[in-house]
Amino acid sequence: MLAVIFSMLNSIYQNTCDKLPATTHEKPNTLEENSYLGAGLKLTNVDSDSELCAVLYAGCLIISVNDEPVNSVSSVEALITKAPNKFEFQTPAGERMIKWVHVKPGRPIRIEGESILY
Repeated sequence: MLAVIFSMLNSIYQNTCDKLPATTHEKPNTLEENSYLGAGLKLTNVDSDSELCAVLYAGCLIISVNDEPVNSVSSVEALITKAPNKFEFQTPAGERMIKWVHVKPGRPIRIEGESILY
């Protein structure tokens, strides 16, 4: 009896697999290390005392803060508000991310970077 049930299940499984479209397991397109998709502030250093060190690190490209484009440390500092701040950035691996960070306005954010223009 068990052999009959297993045979039926195997037959159903094989028929189901035969009807599925063929798929390939290709590696998704990824960017080369330090290849960026836009303009922004490429971080060269994030001080361990910075309020941003838990989210950002050297090599990240800050694209915008609170939906405003940035290209310098001073432009990032100028856009910091008392409310949680929206940081859109790209990792060195090419992954685009958005993080909300509490940063106190008026204080140095203790990051260094270079402007990337594309």
